[in-house]
Amino acid sequence: MKSCLLRPSTERFLSDRVAGGIKQRANLCLSDRSLFSKWAESEKKHQREIRRLRQIRYRKKKEDYTNQISEENQQLREQIKMLEERRRIIVTTAPSKNCLAVLSTVRIRQ
Repeated sequence: MKSCLLRPSTERFLSDRVAGGIKQRANLCLSDRSLFSKWAESEKKHQREIRRLRQIRYRKKKEDYTNQISEENQQLREQIKMLEERRRIIVTTAPSKNCLAVLSTVRIRQ
């Protein structure tokens, strides 16, 4: 091969001394189709596991929210009972003439 200044000789790159030690890749015993099907099956299992974990997390959040609402509901019921009791005590102890005035002042203080 001729060499020139702009295009160096490729003789040394293609010689048997350089490329002679390269081995070809071993042929795979599995076909591409079986590799793809195994990969697709493992991907399907992985996605199924992810969906299952998300569903578990969703159910737990939903249950926690339900429990929180139930607790808050119970607290509100207790507050209602307490306020009704306070109102009943105020109404029974206050004279009837000043009942509205007393109730309004109690309401303003709260």
